[in-house]
This record gives sequence, C-alpha cells and structure tokens, in this order.
Amino acid sequence: MTKIPLIAVFSVWLFVVYGQIPVNNFDPYHAYYIPYTSTFTNQPIKHVNDETAAQQSGETVEFKNNPNIRDLFYQGAIFLRIKQLESTTASLARQLKDTNDNLSKSQKTISDLKETLKTTNDNLATKASQTDLEKTNDDVSKLGTALENTKADKTALETKADKTALETKADKIALDDKADKTALDDKADKTALDDKADKTALDDKADKSALDEKADKTALNTITTPSSIGKIPTSCGDLKSIGFVKSGIFSIMDNKQVKNVYCDFTKTTDAELQKMIGTVDVKSTAIYFHAKMTNIYSAALTTIQFDPINVNVGTALNPATGIFVAPTPGKYYFAFSGISDSGVKARVLLQMMKTGTADWILVGEGYGDTTFKTFSMHATLELVKGDQVRLYLFEGRIHENVLHNYFNYVGWLVEENELTV
Repeated sequence: MTKIPLIAVFSVWLFVVYGQIPVNNFDPYHAYYIPYTSTFTNQPIKHVNDETAAQQSGETVEFKNNPNIRDLFYQGAIFLRIKQLESTTASLARQLKDTNDNLSKSQKTISDLKETLKTTNDNLATKASQTDLEKTNDDVSKLGTALENTKADKTALETKADKTALETKADKIALDDKADKTALDDKADKTALDDKADKTALDDKADKSALDEKADKTALNTITTPSSIGKIPTSCGDLKSIGFVKSGIFSIMDNKQVKNVYCDFTKTTDAELQKMIGTVDVKSTAIYFHAKMTNIYSAALTTIQFDPINVNVGTALNPATGIFVAPTPGKYYFAFSGISDSGVKARVLLQMMKTGTADWILVGEGYGDTTFKTFSMHATLELVKGDQVRLYLFEGRIHENVLHNYFNYVGWLVEENELTV
C-alpha cells in the first residue's frame, strides 16, 4: 500500500470534518478556504474570506484573492486525493452492498436448508416409526410363536410331570407296602425281643428278689444275732461294737453308776459319738423305812426301839434292836422328830458306827425342854456296807400318845455308789 504523507492525511481530515480546504500555508489569519461537498459530512461552509464575516468578528483582515502556484499545486493534489478517496468509498459501499446481498442470500439459503432439514427429519421420523412398527410387529409375531412353543412345552412338561407323579406315587405305594411289611416284621421282632426282655427282666427280678431276700436275711441275722463284749457297756462305742446302729438315748455304766447318754451312730469320733445326759437313779435294792412309837419312852441311855415299824423295805432297820445296818454302799438320808414329856427335858442323839469299829459317833441331837417342846434332827450320811446307825435316848423322856403319833423316824437310800453287778 502506498504511503500517504502526514500533511495529506491532515488535510483530508480537515475537509472531511469541516467540508472545506484551507489554503495559503494554513495560516489561520491570512488563509482562505475552498468549499466542497463532503461525501461523509454536510457541514456549513466557513466563509472566512468574506468581508462581512471579518467585520462581524471585529478583526482587520487583509484579503489576498490571488493564490500562488504552490497553493494551486496543493489544491490539485488534494482534489486528486479526494477523488481517490471518493472512488475508494464508492467501492467500499458497493462491496458492502454486495456483502449484504450475499448475506441475505445466505440467510435465505440457511432458511431453505432448515426447512429441508425439517422435512427430512419428519420423513426420517415417519420412516423410523414405520420401521419400528414393522420391527415391533415382527417381535410380537416372534413372541406369539415363542408363546405357542412355550405353551406346547409346558403341556409336554405337565404331561411328563403327571406321568412322573404317577410313577412316584406307584413307587411310594410300593415303598409304603414294603415299609409296612418291614414294620410288621420289626414289630414282630420287637415283640419277640420284648417278650424275651420281659422274661429276662422277670428272671433278673426273681434273682434280685432272691438276692435281696438273702441279703435281708443275712442282715437280719446279723442284727438279731446275740452279741456281747463280756461286760456292761460303758460307752456308746461299746454299744456300737455290740451292733447298735440306730441313734438314740441309752444307759451305760460309768464309774459304777448308771448314766443316760445320747449315742449318734452316724458320727465316727468318740467326742461326737457320745453325749452325756445325766445319772440314772438305779439301785440294786430299794432301801427305806418309817418307824414310830405308841407309848412314852423313858429308858435313858439306851437305843430307842420302835413299835410299830410301818415301812421297812429292804429290812435294813432291825425291829428287835432298832439299829439300821447299811446293806450297800451309798448315800443315806435319816430324820426324826418328837416332843419332850411334861416336866422332863429330852435329849435324843443320832449316832453312827463304822464297820470294823466298836465306837458310836455322834452325828447330831434333838433337844426338848420340860414344857412339851419339839425336837428334831436330820442328816445325810455316806455309808458303806455294814455301817450302823441308831437313835439313842441320852436323858429325859419322849412323850407319845397312840392317838397323836408325835414321834417319827425315817430313812432311805438316796444313791447307791456301787451297783452289785
């Protein structure tokens, strides 16, 4: 592209904008302008070379109406450039119009193409729908055929199943018959086995009963067979060795006395086996008496004799002498009481003489003065066999009347020390 001088560009800008060309070296005070008709703008022409305009502006301007050659040259060049620009502009306008026409044609073509595309799409859609319908009809026909085939297969399967069921039922009936027969055989065998088992059980029961009877008999013989340790049992252990098995209260001999003990035969140690309860009042012979008098007794310094003797079990009190002789060792109780006679005091002594001696020992005395005073005495004595006890009138008289029984003398064996076994 040809380069355009800057001055030419500036000049073109001026006449394009203002619609006129400055002349005379572009001096704003001495220049004048050539008006022309602009293609792009329609501006009012500035008549700076007009005298009236100069007067209105209040300036004094010297007008030069004769341009020089250089100015004409510039003007010719400018005219020529203007023509070129106008030609270029006209060419651009034609190109723009052609472009617009082509654009309109393109838009119409696009519209026609859209319509054609739409029609094509509709045709394709219609064709696709028809194709799909035909395909669907084919699929339905195939499904119908498959359904018929399936139905036929189902019928065949049902027929085969019915046949199989019949065969299975027949087999089951045969198996049931066989099972029933087997069950009957098993039942018969079981019955035979049960009979045999019952018989065996009866035999076993009989044998067991015989064994039990034998065992019971043996146990009974063991329990009832007499047994002894050769002495009186002195403990629960002795009783257990004899054969006692039932726990309970038993009497044993302990220190020559009978004692009650509780024996627990379920225990094993002696401390747990036996429990002491107490002493049993057991005597080898019963000893007790009751004596009295019916008349006044006045034989001083003598052994008092009694008439009558009401009770004399064991005959330990001698009626002829009035002396008590201990038949067995033990503890004895003695007591007497009476009243003195009128005007005479009475002194009655309780005396004891040990076996093998000849002396009487004073145990105690009862004393009554001269005015019918009561006297009494009682004591418990430890005696051995043969020891003697008596009442002795030391002085005075003992008052008595058969109707009143003032005087009484009693004694008995409290506890026997050694049992004569």
